[in-house]
Amino acid sequence: MLAENLNNIVTTLVPVLKQFCKGECTIAVGGSHAQQQADSFSDINIYIFTDEVIKNDARSELLSGQIDGVETVISWGDESELSQAGTDFIYNGTQIECWIRSTKCIEDSIKACCEGKVDKDVISWSTKGYYSYGILSDLPMLIPVYDPQNILAHWKADTRNYPDALRENITTQYLSLAESCADNSQYIAAIERSDVMYAIGVVNQAVHSLIQVIFAKNRCYFPGDKRILSNLNRLSCKPEAFEDRVRSLIWPNVDLSQNALEQQRKELLRLVKETKALS
Repeated sequence: MLAENLNNIVTTLVPVLKQFCKGECTIAVGGSHAQQQADSFSDINIYIFTDEVIKNDARSELLSGQIDGVETVISWGDESELSQAGTDFIYNGTQIECWIRSTKCIEDSIKACCEGKVDKDVISWSTKGYYSYGILSDLPMLIPVYDPQNILAHWKADTRNYPDALRENITTQYLSLAESCADNSQYIAAIERSDVMYAIGVVNQAVHSLIQVIFAKNRCYFPGDKRILSNLNRLSCKPEAFEDRVRSLIWPNVDLSQNALEQQRKELLRLVKETKALS
């Protein structure tokens, strides 16, 4: 059930979003709004599943030309054989992110996950990459707004039970990685020479690997990096005080206030800008 204001926005957008697709499609609302965790900073995530879309420029022009209040439209992704694409924009002051995925690719991903296959892609909006089994955590919370073939119901049924093969492979692969990170000569040498950048990178990789293992141990699909500590808090199978210990590992002796995090972000933006300006 969508909130009234969200439902009004979606009702306005769906007729145009359907025109992004050259054939059948399924459209759903996901993200924090679907999970009823949205706050004032949350954007609206709309998922579109289809097998062929019009080109990036055409999607942007279509949206800007047919709906008043649309601005800052950015379309991206595959223009030949669709795997994933997107059209992000602002509608009457609200950020909207439309993620377009190939129906066939989703079905292939579900099959691969049920067989225990594990993979990861490097993507800018995910700090450690997008895991191939990430889609399995998305499916249960998606709220269909256009699904004439009832595809989402079938996908949800297919992934309701956490696959044993996936649990075993995630546990084996990422526990091995965490162990090798935490106990190797290069990491020890970095500590001895006070090589902060290398040491922190190793710790981050090890911690994120352990997080994958914990979600698998709990037979819970990894929901992504955002709000990860909150999501960990609801899991029962984990080391004692895991979240507090993770905070201490990632932020040793550092002020965790909002101001400190904002100052860190500003410095990161400065570094990005200065690095971009290098000849």
